[in-house]
Amino acid sequence: MVQSEWDIQEVKRLKKVELLQYNLVMLLIIVLFGYFVKNGGTVSFLFGLCCVLFWIVVAMRFFTLKTGKMIGTKTSRCVQYFDRDRIGKKRWKRKTIIGNSYQFCKCCFYSILVCHGT
Repeated sequence: MVQSEWDIQEVKRLKKVELLQYNLVMLLIIVLFGYFVKNGGTVSFLFGLCCVLFWIVVAMRFFTLKTGKMIGTKTSRCVQYFDRDRIGKKRWKRKTIIGNSYQFCKCCFYSILVCHGT
């Protein structure tokens, strides 16, 4: 998937599609959480479910950092490859490490909150 010449218009279109996909997924998650709470679900279970989702995201990000293989839809992989080619492999790796560290700390914090809540 390494390209030396990227079509900027195509990448812009892919980024818009990716943004739309993320927005639809977030809307679906919010609707499902609302439905869950409305039907008598507990808040601690909801936080635990969020914590599990966060840990899955962290595992995917560490896999991408370790192997260099992108996980996700074809659109998100193309955008990630473009970003990696545009800013360079070293800067991309440094940026990814910082993002992963932040995500890991956030997951640890939420896990502690969930454990103390039960």
